[in-house]
Order: sequence, then C-alpha cells, then structure tokens
Amino acid sequence: MSVLHTVLEVIAAIFVLGGALFSVIGGIGLIRMPDFYSRCHAGGITDSAGAAGILVGLLFVSDLVVAIKLVTVLAFLWLSSVASTHALVKAAYARGVRVEKPRVKDWTSFPSGVVESTPSPDEVNSPGAPSGDEEDGA
Repeated sequence: MSVLHTVLEVIAAIFVLGGALFSVIGGIGLIRMPDFYSRCHAGGITDSAGAAGILVGLLFVSDLVVAIKLVTVLAFLWLSSVASTHALVKAAYARGVRVEKPRVKDWTSFPSGVVESTPSPDEVNSPGAPSGDEEDGA
C-alpha cells in the first residue's frame, strides 16, 4: 500500500464523516424545528449536503466506472432533492398549511427598563399638543 492510497483513504474518510455529520444534523433539525416549512428546509439542505459528502468521499476510493456512476447519482440527487422539496412545500402551501408559531420581532416595543423619549405620532399631531418650536414664557 502506497502513500497515495493512504492519503486518498484519509481524504475519503474526512468527506464521508463530514457527510454523515451533515445527515445527523439534518435529522436533529427535523426533530427540533417548530413547523413544517422549517423542517423541509432542514431536511432538504442537509440531505443534499450529507449525501454529497458521502458520495464525494466514495469517489476518492473507487474505480473509474464506479466513479462515473457516483457522479451520475450525485447529479441526480442534487437536482431531484431541490425540486422535490420545492414541490412538497408548494403543495403544502396550496393546501393551507401555515406557519404555526411565527417568530416575529416586535420592533416597536422597548426592552424593559428603557424609557421612550420621543412622542408618539398621536401626541405630535394632536391639536392641543405643544409644537416644540415655541419658547416658554414668550
């Protein structure tokens, strides 16, 4: 066994382990994400990345004929994974599946302990409110 084979096996192992890690992270994302759309995103992204890592790792230790087959599978997987995830999400949206608990940041509220110093638009535009350009006592 030559040094080249050893180096190729180490590179292959790194790619396979990276792909497996992406796949495990995707599985955890499927469990932890709050709604259908987030789960589809987590599954679709990590499915492509995980399988790509594993297949690229196998490319480093395969023969030419097997490598051509692996590249074909990889190309089909990249194209079909994106299209199937998009079709699944589009069909769910058309059927009325909505985001259960949308995370919306309320930018109009102030954190606790912070006092609002600017007047609201109602106070500025009300007829009895001072305009601010009048001097006191004049």
